[in-house]
Amino acid sequence: MRALVRSWNRYWFGPINRMHAVAFRTATGALLLYFALSLIPDLFFLFGSDALTPSRRRFRTLYWTMFDVWDGDAAAVTYLLALIVASIGMVVGVLPRLSTIVAAIVFVSFERANSLVSGGVDDVLRLWSMYLLFAAAFGGADHLSGRIWRSDDLRTQTSEAWLIRIMQLQLALIYVTSVGWKLRGWPWREGSAVATALSIEGFRWTYVPGWFENSELLIAVSTYGVLTIEALLAPLILFPRTRKLGIILGVMLHLAFGYFLALGLFVPAMLAGYVAIWPYRSTDVQDSETSGAHSQVTSVNLEPSVTGRT
Repeated sequence: MRALVRSWNRYWFGPINRMHAVAFRTATGALLLYFALSLIPDLFFLFGSDALTPSRRRFRTLYWTMFDVWDGDAAAVTYLLALIVASIGMVVGVLPRLSTIVAAIVFVSFERANSLVSGGVDDVLRLWSMYLLFAAAFGGADHLSGRIWRSDDLRTQTSEAWLIRIMQLQLALIYVTSVGWKLRGWPWREGSAVATALSIEGFRWTYVPGWFENSELLIAVSTYGVLTIEALLAPLILFPRTRKLGIILGVMLHLAFGYFLALGLFVPAMLAGYVAIWPYRSTDVQDSETSGAHSQVTSVNLEPSVTGRT
């Protein structure tokens, strides 16, 4: 039983290369910055005093936003500036904990305040921002600290592994549920789902050759190929020895999605998730997931809470 408890603690709370968390924070911050900048042209139309839909949703705690406290033109501008500044802080690593908390809260407030700027394609980015918010609020003081361009320093520093373990499980769960929902629809079962998606005006992103669209064989191969790859991605991502292969297949799949279909921030958000779980390696840091005993770390920058965990 003690060995099981030690293995559990090592898996969730053992030291892991801090490059994972910092790269994830940087990638997510860049996406939040893009989201903020994209709101500028229609800010007052969507969130101002005379917005198309009301931003106040009082007494609905599940959809609480900062617009419930203060709304109007001045509030919209203030929140947007806060999101821009906080997102930049996430990217460059300035006050990373505070920047992450502010960016996550303001982003969710914008998304929940007006349904026109939210949708299923942005659910992944909302998940990532909430996980980072949780890590910033309850992780160690240096859990998200660091700058991506100082990768040599990050490779000799560690943080507790739980954020990255959650990311691994969440990505696997996304693919498992995706396959499950797809198999409920007859276009996926009969092999025509790709043709259906490409035929929707406004959803197709680019030109698709007629010889592809009119070929039942190619459409069926593409449809079942998507199902097969997504079904394989969950186990490939969960096991360390196959994780790099899973990430490569996933990146190729999502780049194909993004090339042909208008999916908003879904594709870059999924790629940001892969940034978090990419198997970064260092000669000084031994990943607690692959080590048979508690990791030994030689860096002088370790937190006592990490090295003292059993």
